[in-house]
Amino acid sequence: MKKQKNYTKGVAPIYIRITVNGKRAESANGRSCEPDRWNSKSGRSIGTKEDSRSLNSFLDQLQNMVYDAHDELLKAGYVITAESIKNRFMGRGEKSQTLLQAITEHNQKVEALVGKEFVQGTLNRYKVLKKHLEIFLPFKYDVKDMDMRSIDIAFLNEFDYYLRSEKSCANNYTVKMIKNLGKIINICFENGHIQTNPFAYAKILDIKVGVGKNLLGWQYCFLQHSLNDSYNNLQTPFRLFYKSLEECGCHHDFPTNP
Repeated sequence: MKKQKNYTKGVAPIYIRITVNGKRAESANGRSCEPDRWNSKSGRSIGTKEDSRSLNSFLDQLQNMVYDAHDELLKAGYVITAESIKNRFMGRGEKSQTLLQAITEHNQKVEALVGKEFVQGTLNRYKVLKKHLEIFLPFKYDVKDMDMRSIDIAFLNEFDYYLRSEKSCANNYTVKMIKNLGKIINICFENGHIQTNPFAYAKILDIKVGVGKNLLGWQYCFLQHSLNDSYNNLQTPFRLFYKSLEECGCHHDFPTNP
């Protein structure tokens, strides 16, 4: 029940209140009740008269519908918030964020802070990232944009491969692009647009490769499918590189297992 500021007497409207992680969403349900006949603890009308029983039955149905909305969102893998449950309960489409929208919003904020907290070069790198994705999305998935909730490890791996193969990007450049995309994903995760952060499973590893007397720094961005993979499994993508070095007669040193 929610009394208006200027309430003096009479019935007061009943509201549905949904709370998730301390954040609330409310909606009027079109019913009202006398305050002295309302149990605020149970959220139900007091009494056994027909009007009270009818109202309580209606409120029970609404509560079950809210629970159903929550279950539907959970099964669909959507972000669970008070607002998203309310929207599903009321039959509204959930407002989600797409990948390009997230980058555009990020770039606008960075641009506003160029010269204060960011340099122009930082903004330029994220603009280039957006251009790459604008080409990559229709090339690989035949879409102009993609829901942030669809971004997973497979997407990151495909984008990494695309930059290296289709765009012939150097390793260091590719790694930087993946890292910048990871920052966008992290922001979306922190803002509640996605429930899981696929970039949390990314590992950036370094290998020092000895060629004669010269040491070459070689970075490889390996996107794991699980943080629980063993160290030996982590070395798997390097074994092919190891063999290619052997064939060239080069020396090599893999990092030791910590």
